[in-house]
Amino acid sequence: MKTLLSCSRTVLLAALASGLVAAIGPVAAQQQTKAPAVNPSPAPVPGLPAQAPGASPPSWAQGRPDTPEVANIAPVVPPPIPAAVDKLPVGKLKLPTGFQIEVFAAGLSDARSLRVDDKSNVYVSTRRIGRVYAITDKAGKKEVKTLATELNSPNGIALHAGTLYIAEINKISKVVSEVGFRRVANKARFQGVYG
Repeated sequence: MKTLLSCSRTVLLAALASGLVAAIGPVAAQQQTKAPAVNPSPAPVPGLPAQAPGASPPSWAQGRPDTPEVANIAPVVPPPIPAAVDKLPVGKLKLPTGFQIEVFAAGLSDARSLRVDDKSNVYVSTRRIGRVYAITDKAGKKEVKTLATELNSPNGIALHAGTLYIAEINKISKVVSEVGFRRVANKARFQGVYG
């Protein structure tokens, strides 16, 4: 009986030792021999202080390409260029019966908002290039005049009581014309309202 108990203890210890060895093997295999880089530093930006090696980049620089070679691969979307009138696919547009379409004015890129005054002049804001245009009718021919330039993303325009209001990102401006909006591009005053 003593021998049987001693034998079972030996078998139990042997099984425990082999299980322990079997468990240590995969754990040892998962250990890395080399510590991974915390966050590789991006290429230095001219004009900014150099970053300490191994330090995380600032939040505004995270995710940007690591080297100038990689950064040059990223495409830059050019601003839209207005198409010539003869290149517009007007004839390919399908309209319901009784409707027709024609080009009202050409040469305006990135039109964002439109407003029409009581004399049928059309005002167009362009968000990316920061301009507002006035489209007037002179003897049956449409004439595009630049009303305002160097605006900060004019994304909305409104007409009220003879005044054109222009909503920019940081302010609201207005254009007042003493001679009516027929000649607004020539005789306008540009004033700040808010911002």
